Amino acid sequence: MPVNSSTNRRLKAVVSVSEMARLLSLSRARFYDLIRDGVFLPPIYSLRTRRPYYTADMQEQNLAVRENNIGIAGQYVMFYERSSNSPMNTRSGPRRSGRTNSGPTNDLCRRLGSLGLAATKEQVQEAIVVCYPNGTDAEDNSEVLRKIYRHLRRQGVA
Repeated sequence: MPVNSSTNRRLKAVVSVSEMARLLSLSRARFYDLIRDGVFLPPIYSLRTRRPYYTADMQEQNLAVRENNIGIAGQYVMFYERSSNSPMNTRSGPRRSGRTNSGPTNDLCRRLGSLGLAATKEQVQEAIVVCYPNGTDAEDNSEVLRKIYRHLRRQGVA
């Protein structure tokens, strides 16, 4: 993905931080990180409106940093290319789970795993019986997850 350079595009007199990040094919958050690290020039601020902006010269310098992979302070910088043409999920057709037993216990195991808790299906089933002897049908899913998580942490499941 080639970066827009001053030879390919006529630059505006001034652009906002969001527009500068877009010209560099970066997210605004990542752009601010790189400004803080001294890779790109920081914006200048209008005294009247206090809004940050980049002049045409500053735009050219930032675009040169992106093209040459050498920051403003002379440090080497590696940029990852974002492919905007292809979607994140390249699979076609419906998604099928590799699990044969999909149910509330497997869902809880998966959600507990995303919270950093490696619990087995049996441990989750035991926790459900202890915490909800009458079943979880009338309970909110997030409340069930919270209560099971706390129970398993007290039991020492890591």
